[in-house]
Amino acid sequence: MKISQVLKTSCARFALVFGKTTPLRVTHVITHRCNLKCTFCKLPVVTAELSTEEIKTKMQYFKKLGTLAWGFTGGEALTRKDLPELVKYAKRECKFITSLATNGTLFENFREVGAGDLDFLMVSLEGDKEKNDSIRGAGSYERSLETLRAAKTKDIKVISVESVLQDNNIEEIKYLTRLASELDIYYGFQPLFDMGSGLEDAGIISSEKRRENLVRNIEYLHSVEDKRMLTSKEFLRYCMNYGKMGSNVNSCFAGRLYCQMMPDGSLQNCWWRGGENKTDSFNGLEKPKPGCYCWPQCHAEYSFIFTLNLKAVMNILKKFKF
Repeated sequence: MKISQVLKTSCARFALVFGKTTPLRVTHVITHRCNLKCTFCKLPVVTAELSTEEIKTKMQYFKKLGTLAWGFTGGEALTRKDLPELVKYAKRECKFITSLATNGTLFENFREVGAGDLDFLMVSLEGDKEKNDSIRGAGSYERSLETLRAAKTKDIKVISVESVLQDNNIEEIKYLTRLASELDIYYGFQPLFDMGSGLEDAGIISSEKRRENLVRNIEYLHSVEDKRMLTSKEFLRYCMNYGKMGSNVNSCFAGRLYCQMMPDGSLQNCWWRGGENKTDSFNGLEKPKPGCYCWPQCHAEYSFIFTLNLKAVMNILKKFKF
């Protein structure tokens, strides 16, 4: 991470004390379309999407507001044929830190992403070939691996494989850590959560046995000392109280230091708490309500940085070496 980016982030956090908000990161849900039907996923109904040029205009709008990072996600972002062009524009014209979350199965589209245009790639896998394909569909494992191998030739600074941390997948967790070692890439996990609310999965909460098993898996990861693991110790400790409602609520900075843009261009604080506050202006976003929290790593862990948690800050500086 460049010193100038660290300084801008620090200034934005300090300015927040005086009520000034800065969208340091935009998570762009570029489409709700997806080429897979994973067993645990509940995607929204497909909605209207901005054109290529409209998205570029939005990027320029955020660049002027001080945005440093732009993350593409979905749905499956690579169902958009113009994604390589948009990644290139985000990096070369707007100078953003660029990231892409993908299932990795649309290798042909990923191949068009230019070398040096993508800083961070996260590919979803759920375990070995048999386990992954039973969840994501036949052939998805091999196609995802093909994308991961191709990524090694594209000058991507951080390549990771990520999986959902559940109560019954300790062997898959161990498998993915070994796979990351073999491929010389990073890996990360986030606990299973409700797609509609961003909170703990009700099925695990209602079963003490399942909750205990999940916590045991979290404890295993917490004990692992591996420079390839992106999931921080701070976030894993945060997840230890899974199912104990309100016992470990982290501060939320959605809508203040980062936000989410939907396929139609509307802005939200985040996927789960922003549905009633859609707006076209970042400054029109409402502040999170007191006690608002969620489990997805992309929000909960990210907020640790802005709580000025020293260990979380050091983890980011060490792992995301831009």
